[in-house]
Amino acid sequence: MSVVTPSTSTADELIARINDLAPAIEAESDENERIGRLNERTVELLRGAGLWEAMAPAEYGGADLCAYDVLRVFEALSYVDASVGWVSMIPGVQGKGLLFLDTETRDRLARDGYPFVAGQGSPNGKAVLTEGGYRVTGRWSYGSGILHAGLAVGLAIVVDGSGSPVLTAQGQPDFIMFYTPIENVTIEKNWDVIGMRATGSVDYSLSDVFVSEEMVGRDAFTVTLGGQGQAKLLGFTGWVMSVHCVVPTGAGRRLLDELVAYARKPRGNGTRLADDPRFMTALGKAEGAYRSARAYMYEAFGEAQERMDRGEFATRRDLTNMRAASVLMHDVNIANGELAMRESGGTGLRAGRLQRCYRDVVAMGQHLQASTWTWGQVAKEYIDEADGMVWALNTLIPGA
Repeated sequence: MSVVTPSTSTADELIARINDLAPAIEAESDENERIGRLNERTVELLRGAGLWEAMAPAEYGGADLCAYDVLRVFEALSYVDASVGWVSMIPGVQGKGLLFLDTETRDRLARDGYPFVAGQGSPNGKAVLTEGGYRVTGRWSYGSGILHAGLAVGLAIVVDGSGSPVLTAQGQPDFIMFYTPIENVTIEKNWDVIGMRATGSVDYSLSDVFVSEEMVGRDAFTVTLGGQGQAKLLGFTGWVMSVHCVVPTGAGRRLLDELVAYARKPRGNGTRLADDPRFMTALGKAEGAYRSARAYMYEAFGEAQERMDRGEFATRRDLTNMRAASVLMHDVNIANGELAMRESGGTGLRAGRLQRCYRDVVAMGQHLQASTWTWGQVAKEYIDEADGMVWALNTLIPGA
């Protein structure tokens, strides 16, 4: 393995840098929305602050933030700009997947710095068995961060030469999580969404691309990660769950703050929305709902972190609490966004921070990780009917 100097960046230091950079990041927001991706100035600011390496393993020079500190840091960044927070957390969580690969392969990939990995995990590809690996074909939607990536990741069903799925010993279709240089990927130009516009989460595809066995991970959502840090104690599913909590937490706070700023400003007739008892009642409920969801989030992350700090694996109950807190935060944000749009009238319709906050929280709420389906899954845990099950993304499945 190449020799690296471990990062000394702590969460508090990173948050201080975010606060210092906030005006400069916000200054690029309109341009980033217009072009549908983060511009070079924004990328320069984020890289210079060490935010794209915040979750990278310490053995490769990253800050290797623990899950609780990931919540703190990326909540702060997402308060400044939700799209910036989203793109910045992508190389961290997708980079955890490289810990499925053997150490020699990982060392090679990280020789010039830990790679920016991007993509998504729906099994939309087919991987044909061939000598030394697979030939992969498929198309994946919403490849967050793919426009900045050096490696693309995706999930594919293994098939034989006739195209029939290869089954595991349990009789289930075999899946692989694969990694391939971005040069092998076709990047689509289909970014026409309502919110999170600056993330550039375009679709991407592969056509008969060879992926060697060394660039493949198996049972990605249930097996233990490698590496020298705490990553293995949370697992890939846990990391995916955790990062989808952090951005809505920061964005939800900014939404309410923008609504309050609007409500306190005198309107054309000299009155203020803040003087309307009806609105203030609704705002009080919105604040209570957000603060409750955030407290639940920090409680869930805190309990899991205490366990991991003792060298123990996060439990199924830990992951359940994190899932529930995440979906609750999305639900609260959407409700608060509807309040903000209804009460801001024509102002909320026009381009500006309040409109953008609304569009962003609504867009995040469309993510699979925020689906209503998850409530029924977490309920299994809470009524003690999840024995023998494990979390695989947003679903409980029978354990091995």
